[in-house]
Amino acid sequence: MWLYTRQGFYSVVEHFKKPDTLVVRARLREDIKRFNLFCKRVARLKKVKRYKRTPKADYRYRVEISREDFMTVMTMLIWDLTYHNFKGEVHGNRDRDNAYMECWSAMYGLQLRVEGAVDWPDYIQLEEQDAATTHLQTGNIQDSGGK
Repeated sequence: MWLYTRQGFYSVVEHFKKPDTLVVRARLREDIKRFNLFCKRVARLKKVKRYKRTPKADYRYRVEISREDFMTVMTMLIWDLTYHNFKGEVHGNRDRDNAYMECWSAMYGLQLRVEGAVDWPDYIQLEEQDAATTHLQTGNIQDSGGK
């Protein structure tokens, strides 16, 4: 699983010998350090393993984490999600901005090839319908009294 977060970019896979353990991999040391810091300070995990440097692997840094602890981290990542635009949230480092934009562009290109272009008037209408449906489902719509 690939994760793009405020803390960095990660690839998460099952440990090949320990099925109850996941391996969080990062290409940049600052990303894996931020992941460990997030685990300690935000997710408040008691046991956070030190990351390892693996210079001969495609991901240079990795850390092992139990599935249970990773569920806690994912939950806290969700609670930490307070922005409306990811690209704007992580903007600031030119190299990272360019790398993230290349990934975004590649996936947008795939969308265009498979699904076609976004029809913006339809998109806006769908968002309005979704908002109205949400209000109906939650009871947050006011009755006009038939007027």
